[in-house]
Amino acid sequence: MIEEWEFDDLQTGIVNFTDRDLNILKDLYEYRTLTTQQVLKWYFDKKRYGYQRMYLLRKDGLINSRPLVVEHGRKQTSCYFITDKGIRVLLREGVIERPVRQAKNIQIKGPHLRYVVETNDIYLQLRDYGWTVLGGREVKNEFKLNRADLIQGMLISGDGEKFGIYIVSDNPAEHTASKIVTEIGNSRLPSHIVFCRGKSGYEMVRDRARKMNVFVGGSLNVLPFANGVKILRSLRTKASLVRLYTMFGEVRQVEGGRLPYQYVIRHKGEDKYVAQLLTGDLMTHFSLTKYNRDIYIRDGKKVLVFAWSAQRGEIEQAYRAYPHIEFEWLEMGVLDTLPD
Repeated sequence: MIEEWEFDDLQTGIVNFTDRDLNILKDLYEYRTLTTQQVLKWYFDKKRYGYQRMYLLRKDGLINSRPLVVEHGRKQTSCYFITDKGIRVLLREGVIERPVRQAKNIQIKGPHLRYVVETNDIYLQLRDYGWTVLGGREVKNEFKLNRADLIQGMLISGDGEKFGIYIVSDNPAEHTASKIVTEIGNSRLPSHIVFCRGKSGYEMVRDRARKMNVFVGGSLNVLPFANGVKILRSLRTKASLVRLYTMFGEVRQVEGGRLPYQYVIRHKGEDKYVAQLLTGDLMTHFSLTKYNRDIYIRDGKKVLVFAWSAQRGEIEQAYRAYPHIEFEWLEMGVLDTLPD
């Protein structure tokens, strides 16, 4: 229980805190940092007012800031952090409860700051679409992971499925990509999403996963950063995938069916299993390659796979020996037409 007199010494120039003020402080407490651009984009309609309000929070000693330095010592932006005084305001206003962390245990230093900023960018874009998040430190504690592991956090879908989050830079070192893939293969988490900032990192992670024969109990989704976020906003639950499938035929669930064969679609006069490579899941690709001609003849159903038309050449090459696996090639714009 918090007694009123505990905060008698807590003086601020801001007399009445707005919900927005408290939401910013709470997100700084939970996400550990936010950049100037993130704050202005997600919390304010007008940049000028945003700068003014953040100045008042900083003047009151509720937040502080420091530059985010990237390659060659170049300042990219500034990052805000909550202070102990800001945490006390959240306690006083009933936004958070004890026990709380001290500000010194929340702030990030060194090169890791850039990855936290990028992870928060994903969280901010997905949280209004049914995704919830867990920070990297909390994930490592809950699943007893090594503190040096490269996992950045966790995304939890509207279905409750948990995904470990990794971010790969534009041009990662080969040993970094190998470390991420090895870590995923040894992880206690069944499913993962790897967001790749550039084409070289995207290809490197997929190549390493295949060469190292990494398998997980759930899914291993490798996605380009920007399009990956857009894909997850739309294809956030199994129900959203079914709505997409239904645009191409009547869909029913297979009793006891296992991924990727949980659904059957009535397509061009035939019943076919339906699967998707839209989320970049390497485990779905592996399962599809195991559905060879002998198994198809015994089972009797073809497979209809939804995939991006931009990857058509690569995918058709990979499945040239699987005439019983057919494809619906989609453009990214289809995501904008999905019913809620």
